[in-house]
This record gives sequence, C-alpha cells and structure tokens, in this order.
Amino acid sequence: MKTEKEKMISGEKYNPVNPRLVLERARANRICTKYNKRSFNEINMRSRLIRKLIHTNGNFWIKPPFYCDYGYNIYIEIIYVFLTIFLYLLKCP
Repeated sequence: MKTEKEKMISGEKYNPVNPRLVLERARANRICTKYNKRSFNEINMRSRLIRKLIHTNGNFWIKPPFYCDYGYNIYIEIIYVFLTIFLYLLKCP
C-alpha cells in the first residue's frame, strides 16, 4: 500500500493532513521564512537555506519572497539561473 506522500508524488488523491506531510510542509515553511528574512548581502546564508529545498548542481539566485509547499520535488538543471518575480511552479500529473 502506498504512503500518502507516494500518492501525492504520483498524482493520485491523497490526504494532505497526513502527519508526515504536515511536518514536511512545516519544515519547508520554516526554511522559506528564514530565507525571506535574510538581508540582500547574506547571499551565502540564503544559498545554504534554499539548497535544503531545491536540488541543483548549478548556481542560482531567487529574489525573495520565495514560497513552496515541500521543495523536495523542485530540480534546477541549468548552470546559472536568476529567478525574480511571480514564478509559479506547479506539478501537474
């Protein structure tokens, strides 16, 4: 039997109030909040925080505010990325 997280990732109906998913959303929210509160010149701290959520081998910078539900399903494959305003990343099955 699949877990609620496995159902979510595969695009099936799932229970969003599953305790594991609630904890994972709370973790992502804490990281996003810390990231968004950092000043412009704290680039290294921002980079370390956002890499806890986004998988990449390249260099990237996202202009705050940044929000996501989980983060572990975001991959950036481009070497240099600069994301500024009103970017919506949706996973659609």
